[in-house]
Amino acid sequence: MKRNIRDTASNMAGGEPRGIFDGFEGFRTPTDEDYQSLLTQGMVVLDTNVLLNLYRYNAQTRTDLVAVLTKLGDRLWVPHQVVVEFWRGRESALRDLQETGDNTVEALEGHLQESIKVLRHWGNRVALSTERRAELQHYLDLAFNSVTEAIKGFIAEEALEQALDTNNDPILQALEPVVKGRVGRPMSTEAQAEAIKEALRRIQASEPPGFKDKNKIDELAAGDYLVWKQVLDEAGQRNRDVLLVTGDVKDDWWRRDRGQTRGPRPELADELRRCAGVRLFMLRPESLLMRARDILRVDVQEESVQDAERVDRVHSLSASKSVDPSDVLTESSDPLPYTYENVGGAPRSAGVHLVFDGDEIIYIGSTGNLRARLRQHLAGPRGSSVLHDRVGRLLDTPENFVQATDVADWLGNCSVRWYETNDPASVKEALLGTNNPRFNR
Repeated sequence: MKRNIRDTASNMAGGEPRGIFDGFEGFRTPTDEDYQSLLTQGMVVLDTNVLLNLYRYNAQTRTDLVAVLTKLGDRLWVPHQVVVEFWRGRESALRDLQETGDNTVEALEGHLQESIKVLRHWGNRVALSTERRAELQHYLDLAFNSVTEAIKGFIAEEALEQALDTNNDPILQALEPVVKGRVGRPMSTEAQAEAIKEALRRIQASEPPGFKDKNKIDELAAGDYLVWKQVLDEAGQRNRDVLLVTGDVKDDWWRRDRGQTRGPRPELADELRRCAGVRLFMLRPESLLMRARDILRVDVQEESVQDAERVDRVHSLSASKSVDPSDVLTESSDPLPYTYENVGGAPRSAGVHLVFDGDEIIYIGSTGNLRARLRQHLAGPRGSSVLHDRVGRLLDTPENFVQATDVADWLGNCSVRWYETNDPASVKEALLGTNNPRFNR
């Protein structure tokens, strides 16, 4: 799969006639033949999130992805920086399921108590007997307990502790033979220092990749560029087109159109062409599974493709960490009193919303429809809105279970701002990293 791109670049520099794609290869849509060539003859590079998400996929998805990576053989290559970041993030990824489960159980227990309170309020109004009320509460307890026990059992704490031991981690056991001999060498001390310097320069100049990591420090901020630099060097030695597989959705890697990824940033495609004389392609993990199923004849379940897509969407950690919270606050809408009339002017697009009590941020939410969600916070019911529920709890008294109008009146004394984004969950996570709103707790 060797290319004559170096010769083409040389000819163009010498004044040879150019075509419409010369120097703009990053805009060319890949063909089925391109992917056939990439998966059978190219250099397939894994980003860190692909390895870490093995801990978040279900068992079948892990099996299918490992089968694909195994079938790639020596076409598979992992930059040394990816392995550095894998070990840095492995234990956090392992604990992610446990912490998510704990948070879900905590939220459900809060809803149980709220449901019991609603039941008692209704029972008092209809003069329900103590025995009948206790019976109905027992049914509530049974239902909630069944769900919470199922969640707790999904990943046992003992299994987590066992997996933390690298000798007992089944994912490491499956991954080790696949990547053995296929991991790049570490950079020299001098080369590493020079690469970090260049990474920081690119961040300041907003040049890809890595400028979305400007909130990180030094080597952490330089991570994306260190991966990229190692890819450039390896591709130059192999002289093979590169397929980068990544769950990263940041704009410093992808070219976007109306929120949709269309391919690698043209600057990156051009840099790889100039430095290594080869072409750059990028795929998300779920797309790799689909392509490999057809081209490499690997048995990949459709459920695995869907699971990989789900995990990439929910756990796009790099994207969430790249958001600058100060930019969001600067670019969000002007503050308005939080009333039905004012949120009627909110867009119907995806975004995040921030509720203020004076200068204090008391709630941060994310949604696919800002106008509908902002109205729902005002109208309730409590089970449909964390904000509505938390304000209601604040206003409730032993004698009075407040109504939706009371919650809306209280919020009317607050102000609201919103920010449109194609990735509201990631922006919310970044904002929560620098704020501690009392109604998000």
